[in-house]
Amino acid sequence: MKINRKPIELTQEQLRKLQLTELEMLVEFDRICRKNNIHYILGYGTLLGAVRHNGFIPWDDDVDVFLMRDEYNKFCEACKTDLNTEKFFLQNWETDKNFNSGYAKLRRNDTQYVRVGQERMKYHNGIYIDIMVFDKVIDKVKMREKFKKKCIIYRKLLYSTAGSMCEKNIFKRIGYKILTLIPKEKVKQKFGEYSQKYNDMNTCFVFSTATLGNQHYCIKLFQKTKEAEFEGHKFVVEELTENSFEGVEVAFWSAGGSISEKYMKYAVEAGCVNIDNTSHFRMDPNVPLVVPEVNGEALKDHHGIISCPNCTTIMMCSALTRLNDEFDIERIVVSTYQAVSGAGVAGMEELYRQSQEVLDGKEPVAKTLPCAGDKKHFPIAFNCIPQVDKFDLSNGYSKEEMKMVNETKKIFNKDIEVNATCVRVPVLRGHSESIYIETKKPIDMDKVFELLGNSTGIDLCDDLANQVYPMPTSFIGDELTHVGRVRKDLYKDNALSLWITGDQLMKGAAYNSVDIGLKMIELGLLK
Repeated sequence: MKINRKPIELTQEQLRKLQLTELEMLVEFDRICRKNNIHYILGYGTLLGAVRHNGFIPWDDDVDVFLMRDEYNKFCEACKTDLNTEKFFLQNWETDKNFNSGYAKLRRNDTQYVRVGQERMKYHNGIYIDIMVFDKVIDKVKMREKFKKKCIIYRKLLYSTAGSMCEKNIFKRIGYKILTLIPKEKVKQKFGEYSQKYNDMNTCFVFSTATLGNQHYCIKLFQKTKEAEFEGHKFVVEELTENSFEGVEVAFWSAGGSISEKYMKYAVEAGCVNIDNTSHFRMDPNVPLVVPEVNGEALKDHHGIISCPNCTTIMMCSALTRLNDEFDIERIVVSTYQAVSGAGVAGMEELYRQSQEVLDGKEPVAKTLPCAGDKKHFPIAFNCIPQVDKFDLSNGYSKEEMKMVNETKKIFNKDIEVNATCVRVPVLRGHSESIYIETKKPIDMDKVFELLGNSTGIDLCDDLANQVYPMPTSFIGDELTHVGRVRKDLYKDNALSLWITGDQLMKGAAYNSVDIGLKMIELGLLK
């Protein structure tokens, strides 16, 4: 039987239904932990969602919780009597012999959630939340790296059954097929024993068998906690303190400018390299503002803090950098068409609700846009709002527009003229920009297409004869800036226009931060 491996793109309604099912499981998990005095914390995107959105990140489709090994063992024991087994199933090596992951899941019994490529796997496939189990790891660097590499081998052995069916490369598939001959129960036994070998030692670091990478965390992660609101419920998170950064090598900041302002100095003092996705340090002359493919060399001058630009600036500078190198851009006129997800979950929910209200013949109720702290709010459904962030009444430009002006000058390291108009449009995800540039040198269009076609991070999407050009709905979830409608000005030899689109939640936010980290490794600034 041929299996359809095409992923399902969830609608926002389906995604929200999935999130609420996961919330139900998180509430059950928390109930059992509170009843039995079991200590846990929210992790990864769930933690970030709690801090930034008081709930799910709008596009997040999973929940992660962290437990130390002894607390996890207590949880497993408590589930034998306290878990509502009619609705939920605790999945681990002991409860599901076909489950081969190095961590546990809490599943919803009457659901199915199948990963692409693993359709033939025989384990319980209900909607789940991830339970990440942490063990101590030795402090000595060389021994710690050797330990983690061996754990990766164990993970690969456990993955072999799935890999033998879903790995695209035929040689890797054959390799995994051979590895399936090794008895899984034996691997699980050895892996379980090996991963816990340092738990009786007094160490500074912990790691999870769920991660295949080089990640390890300071044990203080679990030592000081507080409650945070998540979707109307209270859950446990790590409390950020002045002493939270001991042993942390790199920190990614996206919890708001006030948090960066208050705590980043302590991270710098602890020797941590900080990549900040807030606006707080962007115009600080001592902090490099970096789009790696544009001005990656600026990372060499960091003093513990690197700042990520605004999403619209990132996309524009990425698209224009090779053109600037070749033709020397003097002036940019840009109009942005920004998705409501730029205003967070509240903006997305506003568009959904208002659209239904209009279709139902009702007056749409505006509570959020154009910006939460301003005097008035306007409907976004079937509308465009020429305001993103508050206005500076002294010059008539919004804060978002001035970010593009000032950040572009800093990134290109030149006094380039930028005139920006930022507009919120009824699009869920993906920003677009109409850009006009004037250059010192005459523009050769053949060279323009050559440069754009060979630019890092750029997808040239321009075939007018076949109506090929970028649109937001075409590129959700990818990290590229897509460029099209490239055309020379009708009146000037030194001017052209182009259209760009990108998922601002990827390259415009998280992915640029990751790119900075990777660029620092490439430059030898990080190990």
